Amino acid sequence: MGMKYLYLFFVIISVCRFSSLEAQELNLVYSTEFQHNLHGKANWVNLLTVKGTWPTENAGLWKDGSFDLATISVFRSSKERIVDDMQVFSNIDEHTLLVNLFIAGYTHRINRIRMFLGVRNMNEDYFNIPYSSLFTNSSCGVYPTISCNYICANYPLSAMCFFSEVKITNQLTYTNSLYNGVAYDIWHDGCKLFSINPKRDGVMNVGELAFSTGVQYQSRYHLGGLFHTGHLNPEENNRRMPFNYVGWLLAEQDVYVGEKEKIGLLAQASFAPENKNYCYSYIGAGVVASGLFSASKKDKLGLMVNSARFADVRETTAELTWSVPVSKYMVLQPAFHWIQTGEDIYTIGMLRAVFNIGFPRK
Repeated sequence: MGMKYLYLFFVIISVCRFSSLEAQELNLVYSTEFQHNLHGKANWVNLLTVKGTWPTENAGLWKDGSFDLATISVFRSSKERIVDDMQVFSNIDEHTLLVNLFIAGYTHRINRIRMFLGVRNMNEDYFNIPYSSLFTNSSCGVYPTISCNYICANYPLSAMCFFSEVKITNQLTYTNSLYNGVAYDIWHDGCKLFSINPKRDGVMNVGELAFSTGVQYQSRYHLGGLFHTGHLNPEENNRRMPFNYVGWLLAEQDVYVGEKEKIGLLAQASFAPENKNYCYSYIGAGVVASGLFSASKKDKLGLMVNSARFADVRETTAELTWSVPVSKYMVLQPAFHWIQTGEDIYTIGMLRAVFNIGFPRK
């Protein structure tokens, strides 16, 4: 336990040290969520994210670089989840975790190229485009063909990573992330979070080509893939898992644009080898209407339906959610989930509040 507190002390000292630099940007996001399964079980989940960027130039060093640090802390009132769904209906629901590093490393930019080396989480770079990000179901983030098959750098875990992004044209971008093959959290796994161990953990590479276009009617199309060389599985006498891979598609398209109103469609799909993976297919489709139902014209109403195939069950879900800014710093988001897992059906109501506070210094 002493080493865990030492790591936490190191993080705090690093934040205090960087805070002396001028023109830093700090951002604090607190999400709190009440969940009820409409049959007596309830849960309260909280996520605190602190993120900072410190440009090297402001420290009297070189240009075009920055030190980046982000931490997460999770608190859940109940040790158990309120339903036994496979995809996890809430993308912030997780066991209580005092602290973990989400991002910790160095970013450098050279013209149209951005590179990063350090601890990183997949949620920072993939699947987090506007319409998909509205929904609270975890599968609208990292797809279950990834999250259910790999111990990867997916919330709340992170891993050492070499990340690169190349802006090929103004509309076309290629993103690539080479991760240590198994992800960890600093509180329970200590220095394993900083390890690069291909023999034990293998390596995982994620690549995605993204195309976006349009000024009024915007389009976003993503084609991605992942491969994993295989890691030692301690639950099976350290048997090495085989080489594995996943492919996916993600598309968002505006179909109506008014003065302040907008309606868009989204589609998601992902497939993996059935003989190697617990979750081997996922498809989803949804519609998002923005600025139609509030005086501020900044609300977003969304309906999403998806289906995932697992080795032993099929799960279909539907989510209706409405995100409403109530102030400069606060957003309220009620959501209703209908879930069918095999023969079991769950209904869940939830209310999420998100507080976002930035601390820029000029």
